[in-house]
Formats: sequence, C-alpha cells, structure tokens
Amino acid sequence: MAKVRELKRLTVYDIQRILCWVFNLSKRPSFLPLRASDRPNTINIIKLEDSPEDISKLLSKLKICHTALVNEHLPFDDIIECILRDGEYENITPSLEYVKMENLGFIPFVGFEDIYRSGIFVDDEKSLSKVDVSGYRKALMPRSYDIIALDIEKVRTKAGKVPGRITMVDCNGKTIYDKILKPEDPVIDYLTKYSGLTKEIIDEGVDIDLAKNEIFNFIGTNTVIVGHGVENDLDSLRLYHEKIIDTAHLFSSPLGRKISLAQLSRTYLSKDIHLETHDSRIDALTCLELLSVKIQHMLRIMDPEAPRLNIQAVIERRCISDLLEHEQGHVNITTCNYRDLVRFLRSYRKAKECLWMLVYRVDGNIYLSF
Repeated sequence: MAKVRELKRLTVYDIQRILCWVFNLSKRPSFLPLRASDRPNTINIIKLEDSPEDISKLLSKLKICHTALVNEHLPFDDIIECILRDGEYENITPSLEYVKMENLGFIPFVGFEDIYRSGIFVDDEKSLSKVDVSGYRKALMPRSYDIIALDIEKVRTKAGKVPGRITMVDCNGKTIYDKILKPEDPVIDYLTKYSGLTKEIIDEGVDIDLAKNEIFNFIGTNTVIVGHGVENDLDSLRLYHEKIIDTAHLFSSPLGRKISLAQLSRTYLSKDIHLETHDSRIDALTCLELLSVKIQHMLRIMDPEAPRLNIQAVIERRCISDLLEHEQGHVNITTCNYRDLVRFLRSYRKAKECLWMLVYRVDGNIYLSF
C-alpha cells in the first residue's frame, strides 16, 4: 500500500498552479512534492461519484502519494469545471461591496474547536484539551451586525500577553468599536514596535472587563467574526464563538504554514502594512479586503461564462475505458463510480508521463489525491 503524505489543504488556485506547471512549463510550485524531472505531460482527472470504500487501494494502484483537502466549499458536481476556469486573481480589485452574507456560502468557516484540534494556526501550540473554555463567554442573542472584522493589539504583563487595544470594523469598513484597554496587572513591555502602544496611551485606557462586556453589544449569535489568527484574539478575550472566517485559514499554504497578514496584503492587495508598527484598525480592514478578493475569485470560477484557465493542453471529457492510452498535452476528465474505476485499473499499468488526480468526497469534505 502506498504511503499517503497528507498535504494540509489545497485551494483551487494551488491546483491550477499544478496544471500550469505541467502544461505551461511554469515554475514548479514550492509546495508541490514532485521533482522537475517527474513533470508529466498528461493529466487524468477522475471525479468519483460515490464516496470511496477504501481509497488507499486506488492510491496504491496509481502510485498516488499525496492527498489534500480542497479548501473552498465548492459544489461537488461543478468542482472540475471550477478548477478549469480562470479566477484572474491578478485582476481583482478589493471591494467591500462583495462582503455580505449571501456571498459566504463557499467560503470555508473554521470552528473554535477545529482551530485548536488541528494545532495548525495556534501560535503557542495549545490544543483544545489544554484550553478550558468553561470560563469563556459567548453571545446569547442576535445583533444587528452580520459580519465584523476583529483585531487586537497586545502588551505584556507578568501574566503574559493581554489585550491593549481592541478594534471592530463592520462589513462596510466602518469602525464600530475601538478602545484602549488598561490591563489588571502592571505592564512590563508595551511591545510598541508591534502594537503601537505606549505607557501614555495605555494609562488612558478603559477597564478590560468593561470592554469584554461591551463587545457583546456588537457580536451576536448571528455574527461572523473575520480576522487573522483569530483564535489568539478570542483566547485573549476569553470569548467563545462558532462563526469564524480566518484569513490565515482562507489563504493558508498547502502545508498548513500560517502566512502573515503583511505578506497576504502584499500578494493580494498590493499594499504594504506593518512597515513601522501594527494598527488594529488597519489590520481588521485588511482582513475584510482579503475576504473580498477571495469572494470575487470564487464568484468568477463559479461563473459558467468565465474564461478557461490558460493552459497549453487539450481538455476533453472521456470514458474511463479511453484512458489506457496517454495522449501528450491532454487533460482527460472522467466521472465514474468507485467500483468501475477499480475494475478498470485491473488491467492498467501506471505510466510516469501521466499524472492522475482523484477528486472525491468523504464526510462532506472534498479531497484531491494526486
């Protein structure tokens, strides 16, 4: 049985970069666990109609060693078509008019438990088993804000890092809450280089418990909280919430590495932040702009009228029986069930020049193995 190396996640854009590497001779994506000498000239994309009974048998037969969760929530019936459409990231202009509830259906949310269970995005390597949420507070009723971006700047006390400023921005980019917080314990480091906070600023702050109460005037059971590394902010507020969009998760690297907000801003917004210090209002707004870019990208690849991905290949829908012959420069697309694919593979010998991609569902999630 082939040993499967689990990449953490792949976005549609990551998958498209693999296709461009194969057919356009573009630079090999750094996350791709294939050598340049292993570059194939044909790709067979197989969508399994049913959940596989034992996917490991298929992976072993096809010498497939790499599996990843598809990050976005795409309709399974259309996923291959979405992958083959050009989302044109480079031509997207951030616009908060796209940040609304009806556009969040295909955006991956991350639950409080999921963040700690995965351990991917928790800076101090906490796990859910080590976090006692019994003392955490949560919203008890709906509020008028459906989407709020949250960011916190911290200072250091003897008890560790604690909030020194909390900012919330609504989906239109309007600052609805922005207060300096005075910690209970004496501050030993204002972390000014990163927080922008000083003794003079903190001395004018409000009681932190007051702020913890006030945030529930804005955050309700219906509210989606947007942020970057949100779990750290929620933990510092002792706030439990279930509806979270984390840009660190939304734009995570395939291997699960957390990409900084500043790097994401440069890449997708062509904007430099954190040049001198951090500003929680700017960080919250940047998260909303990144979300708007992701939404626009998703709307484009879900549009049947969108242009095809520009790859130098012939894209064909074929029967599974036609895949025995590998035609150079082809992307062959097939939909079949698990048993038919197993039956077909009995007489198949894997060829190096062909890359097989299996797309399938397990427990409601979509996976890609290649």
